[in-house]
Amino acid sequence: MSDVIPSHIKPYYELIGQALDARGRRPDDYERDAEHQEAVYVVRLCRQLVDRIGRPEITLADVLRADRCASGHTDYERRLAAGCYALACRDRIQRDPSEDGECRLTLGGIGS
Repeated sequence: MSDVIPSHIKPYYELIGQALDARGRRPDDYERDAEHQEAVYVVRLCRQLVDRIGRPEITLADVLRADRCASGHTDYERRLAAGCYALACRDRIQRDPSEDGECRLTLGGIGS
């Protein structure tokens, strides 16, 4: 995989990288968010991503779903950034029932 980050995902990618670099600096970063059952730093990051996407119909739940789809992958930052771009383009993160609930990202013709 190339180290060049496509320009369409770069704003999200950079914000994610900054949040990951800052993770652990606040005392509550690794605590569990009671409402979302995720680490506080993840919820904070996803709120920032919702703001960056800038579409009122895109919710925190949408971005948290994209985060869960990207989580555990070696290219987490790129996958989450692509998920945010897809949300910004009105595409949705979907669960593919034929793959036992595995996340599938549709990017409206730009690849996955």
